[in-house]
Amino acid sequence: MQALALPVTPADGRDYQLYRHANGLHCLLIADPAASRATAVALVDVGSHDEPDAYPGLAHLLEHLLFMGSAGYPQAGSFPERVSRWDGRFNASTAPERTRLHFSVSPEGLDECLAHLLDMLAQPLFSPALVASERQVIDAEFRTRLADPDIHRQAVLGLCFDPRHPGGRFSAGNAESLAAEPQRLANELHDFHRRYYRAGAMTLVVHAPASLEHLSRLVEQLGRSLSAGEREPRQRPQLMLRSPAQLIDWSGPGGSSSWTLLWSLANLPAESAAANWLLAWLNSAAPAAALGWLRRQGVVLNWQARIEPGVSGPALLVIELEPLSPALDVATLLSAWQQWLAALAATGPEGWPCEQRQDWADQAFSRGPQGEPLIWCAQLAERLLRQGAEQLLKSEDWQRPEPQLWQVLLTALQDAPHVLRCNAGQITPEQCRWTATSYACQPLRRTPPPITGIALAPDDWPAWGRRSRAEQGAAQTTMPPGVRRLGNEPVGTWQRTRLAWCWPAEQADFNSLSGLVRLWQLQCEVLAEQASLRAVQLDWQALEGRIELTLSGPREVLPELLGELLASLNPPSETELTVLWRLQQHDHRQRVQALPAYRLLQRLQDGPDQLLNAPVLTLADWRRLCAQAQLLWLHPQDWSGESDGVIAGHLSERFPAVAAPFSWDWSLPFMQSGPVPCAHPDRALVVWLPAPTAGSLMHIGWRLLEHWLAPAFFDQLRTRQQLGYWVVARYHPLSGWPGILLLVQSPNQPLTLIDEAAIACLEQQHQYLRELPFEQVRQAAARLAASIQTRRQTADGAFDAAWQAALYPLQSSLDEQLLTLRTLSERDWQHLLHSFFIKARRIRLVSAQPG
Repeated sequence: MQALALPVTPADGRDYQLYRHANGLHCLLIADPAASRATAVALVDVGSHDEPDAYPGLAHLLEHLLFMGSAGYPQAGSFPERVSRWDGRFNASTAPERTRLHFSVSPEGLDECLAHLLDMLAQPLFSPALVASERQVIDAEFRTRLADPDIHRQAVLGLCFDPRHPGGRFSAGNAESLAAEPQRLANELHDFHRRYYRAGAMTLVVHAPASLEHLSRLVEQLGRSLSAGEREPRQRPQLMLRSPAQLIDWSGPGGSSSWTLLWSLANLPAESAAANWLLAWLNSAAPAAALGWLRRQGVVLNWQARIEPGVSGPALLVIELEPLSPALDVATLLSAWQQWLAALAATGPEGWPCEQRQDWADQAFSRGPQGEPLIWCAQLAERLLRQGAEQLLKSEDWQRPEPQLWQVLLTALQDAPHVLRCNAGQITPEQCRWTATSYACQPLRRTPPPITGIALAPDDWPAWGRRSRAEQGAAQTTMPPGVRRLGNEPVGTWQRTRLAWCWPAEQADFNSLSGLVRLWQLQCEVLAEQASLRAVQLDWQALEGRIELTLSGPREVLPELLGELLASLNPPSETELTVLWRLQQHDHRQRVQALPAYRLLQRLQDGPDQLLNAPVLTLADWRRLCAQAQLLWLHPQDWSGESDGVIAGHLSERFPAVAAPFSWDWSLPFMQSGPVPCAHPDRALVVWLPAPTAGSLMHIGWRLLEHWLAPAFFDQLRTRQQLGYWVVARYHPLSGWPGILLLVQSPNQPLTLIDEAAIACLEQQHQYLRELPFEQVRQAAARLAASIQTRRQTADGAFDAAWQAALYPLQSSLDEQLLTLRTLSERDWQHLLHSFFIKARRIRLVSAQPG
């Protein structure tokens, strides 16, 4: 393979090298000695926009068939089994112009999983019998998605595109669009694959704790099977959106009130300083930015803008919003939008803190990608495919945009956008072809922009270059006894800290906690924006009996930001309560309308809810919860000094219960089987099998059992019997208690049949595992122990282990579990099988229609 020069790489301890295979494949290999997993992402420059007009959904069907056998691995569904063998996970997706496959496994499983993945891409079999069965799976997915507003919005969105542009085509696929005889479909799949699945149209990113020499030899050998050359070039019409702009009212399930605005942005590179600054101004909750401005005007509740790059055409600005009032009309929205846009136009870029923002971006880049490797490896694969080597590894561009280009961009945004409005006004009987979505369409004329020279006040700008103005409050020399501090050893310059506000179950139900965490997220929005710019990630979660906040980022930034964040958690104002009420209504609708499998998982995790009465957090609730909260705090051991005192002061001032000694004990909540009301028409079954005890054998044994149960359950119920399109078996602890989760969701199969098949699968596996030679069990236990130990030695693994030990002090330690795994005897194994298949209680939740 030919090594390609990279202009710059992060100084993060990883080795980055870009190669070009002889057949045209571009691969970025990342040798990372600190990685606990091996990750691979393969991206193909083909999607639903490339499929033949006669077969809508063919690209999606091909993605499914890749997993149904290839020349080197002919057994259908064998890839999930292989990934599971190495304690991993995988997935795939089809987008308009991309198809992606990825996996993450224990490092020892990289070679064979990558060999399998590349063989799937190079030599799929497309058996006519499996083409027919997977077509039914595609159809099942489609019918399920008909209860999801998003597929209807996508269908209506297609009406905005010029008829010659593929943006308006049906891409999901169903039994009707793919109704051809299976052999003919198989021939079409072979032809589509031959034309587009070529090495020159693929990128591969591999991240693993292995040497570059090993990774390069591996990819050079395995990549030879890919067909050489480039894919056929795309032919796209220059015109993207219809003219004139349209207002389209449409009706979707769930009664949600959502809007989508579209502008075509000619000559704007999606990866540019102008694009970055535009999105920063649009998405910030600061008073001078679009979201903050429109909230203060009483127009918008939620607002998210993104720029979709045009592969062979103009970029597309997409804004998705939820109005603050369901009675909002288009004229009011566009008037407020144009007022803000005029004020932005008067706020010249010459005053922006570009140097500070670029400096932060450069610092973030030098530290390297952080977080989930599957996410940032996929981002690198996309950037490599779209921009090539020169722009692959670089910090974001925050240079001052050229004034003339900036004004041209703002002028384009003064044009009337295409507007999609869900459940707003009377809907006519017109329907979209495939989804039967009702809609009414009318032209939308441009209105003259307001005449104003008023610029946006610098003090109200987004937090790009200034410190938070939150009061620091009085420092305290010692931490209150009600804050249980748990230090862990610092590793490098990248650290994590986590706080958990804890309440007894009788003091705080899940609805109250979800409302409180929503309020705190609202109060910290602008601070969170600054944190993100400084490479700090904030993650809030409302869980059983607690709220968790995790901060991840550079060591020198975290203590200061945590102090500022705690200073922002103040009594809610009337305005905040008004916005909070609407946000909770939004969350309530999403929860009620969730897919049945999600609803069952929510019930399993959170216990009985009161979804028929939408939760609303009041000022009295806020006072009660803050008065009763105690805290569990895990932080690096080198946190001390002034920042520590400031944090202690904020905690004492805002949470009186921290003055008392910390006292808390977690226990497994009582759960019982039964139906769960679900608005979605799909049928779902969740079975949770908790261990009889929480000792080390049960903890580690339940994880070991997942090794055999996960692939067998998927193979039997998904691949062979086609009982659902969402089929999962996995290790799933609750409140620190070990458990195995079985999940099936189907649009058409009866629950009795799914239930019988799940029980039959467990019985078959019991018999299989009883007869399995113990040497194979020992080998699997050794692989699992090596995987756990490897992760434990990383910063993330050490942090998670420390947190679990603090949160669930009565459970066995990780050392005890590893020792049990390494010394597992045949007698232990038989006891484990008896405990799981015979003694374990089965919590069975099923979906049911409301009423």
